[in-house]
Amino acid sequence: MAVKLFEENNKAVIPDQPSLSDTQVDNIVNYIKETGSAQEQLAEKQRLEAEAVAQSADHESDSFIPPISDLTYGDYFLLSGFGFALLVLFYSVLTLNRIVRIRA
Repeated sequence: MAVKLFEENNKAVIPDQPSLSDTQVDNIVNYIKETGSAQEQLAEKQRLEAEAVAQSADHESDSFIPPISDLTYGDYFLLSGFGFALLVLFYSVLTLNRIVRIRA
């Protein structure tokens, strides 16, 4: 691995750090290992989330109406507004029907 890093970085030599103790160097190495592991875990999590979104998009294209659990507050508001509009329309038709009967 050291040779690979050496080659990837234009054969740059890392300067000695005489001011660091062996414990400090070990702490730096452990930090790099932990950070690398955390980054790998994050990349894996993002990959899984992207797959889930892709599968969700495939599922949504199969049906026009989303499941109830996927509806947002705005969707409920829109549906209740549509229901109210239908109720007003129905009431208006009944009222006009009564007016027409009275005049006839």
